[in-house]
Formats: sequence, C-alpha cells, structure tokens
Amino acid sequence: MPPRRYFRGRGLPCRDQHGTAVIVGAAMLNAVKVQRKNISDIRLVVNGAGAAAIACSRLLVGLGVSEDNIVMCDSRGVIYKGRPGLNKQKEQAQTQDFRRGTALSAPL
Repeated sequence: MPPRRYFRGRGLPCRDQHGTAVIVGAAMLNAVKVQRKNISDIRLVVNGAGAAAIACSRLLVGLGVSEDNIVMCDSRGVIYKGRPGLNKQKEQAQTQDFRRGTALSAPL
C-alpha cells in the first residue's frame, strides 16, 4: 500500500516524519523481499520513541508488521503497558505483553 494512501484519513504527519517513514517502509519491504520472509512474521525493535519513530512504526503496521512483534525503546528502556511516566504518544506505542529481561535472555 502506498504510504500516502495509508495515512489518508489518519492525519498526515509532518514532512520530516513522513519522509522518514517512507524511506523506512521502502527499506523494510526490500529487506523482507531479499530475505524471502513474510512481513507479518518479522520481529522489530525500535530504538527511540520520538515522533518519527512512532510514525515509522505506524506505517510499518500498515504495511503488515504485526503490532505484537514491535518493541519500542526510549531512553528509559522498553515502553511496556503499565510503565509509569508515559506521555500520550508513548502510551499508544506501548508493548502489551513484555517479558522484562535483557536482550540476551530474549528468544531468537
């Protein structure tokens, strides 16, 4: 789905967010094609939870990445349901079922 069509009716983010999301979306589609993977099966870690990261994540969900397979981190760690001090935007990007631990303990 073309990015502009995805954002139609959802409020187009600012130009910087939109441009970044388009590039990230194109790169992800190419990566899954090269690796011969289904986009709905990939797991994604987003390092940073600013406006552009959230816009990119929303676009990737629109392209087929499962919301359950996205983990977003900010300067305080993983954004998970129930974490105190989240702003409105980060609450929308929170991971529903996060098993706390280190990256080394995460299943491959």
